[in-house]
Amino acid sequence: MHGRVDDLDLWSGSAKIYRCLEQLQPAPQRCILHAYVDGCSHAEIAGLLGAPLGTVKAWIKRSLKALRECLE
Repeated sequence: MHGRVDDLDLWSGSAKIYRCLEQLQPAPQRCILHAYVDGCSHAEIAGLLGAPLGTVKAWIKRSLKALRECLE
């Protein structure tokens, strides 16, 4: 039974993260996914999105703050 409780906690947490990610604008959301799911560097993300490196860094910083606030 212990495993099921852990699975439910994980599912609940995942659903909340997904809802918070959906609140981000498309480009910042893609930055977060490329960085934390795909493991891309900021420079790689800039190349993938055709955005300046500074913009990508700002999007990631602001998005992480928004996600933290959403998850509290």
